[in-house]
Amino acid sequence: MFDTNVLFSAILSSSGSSSRLLKLASEGKITGFTSPALLGELDEVLQRDYGASQDEAAIVQARVKQALRTAEPGIVIDVIKEDGDDNRVLECAVASGANYVASWDPHLTRLKEFQGIKILNPGELLAELSGQTVE
Repeated sequence: MFDTNVLFSAILSSSGSSSRLLKLASEGKITGFTSPALLGELDEVLQRDYGASQDEAAIVQARVKQALRTAEPGIVIDVIKEDGDDNRVLECAVASGANYVASWDPHLTRLKEFQGIKILNPGELLAELSGQTVE
């Protein structure tokens, strides 16, 4: 499961760990998920903070939708009080049956795990998937 901040990192840099995770998902080597709420956040931030036009945001959305499956959370989670939007990530992870959440957000990574779902930054997740130990 990909947090929106990981998608931004993947879009902004083609060489980082976020980009490698998105590439693995687009190649079908891992299954990644997003949700309508997270796609809405992606669209909003692309246009508001990065000055993307609606057409440019639509191109990014299409790339993300091609690489990731869309889960429809039917649950409401209210665990992260400091930033309620981060709960949308947990909702998507639970609804999709994810094993992992890839996130750079400290509100999420501090949890380390939620309902059996490991929460790691993209570098840690890549290491875990390859069976390596991360210090």
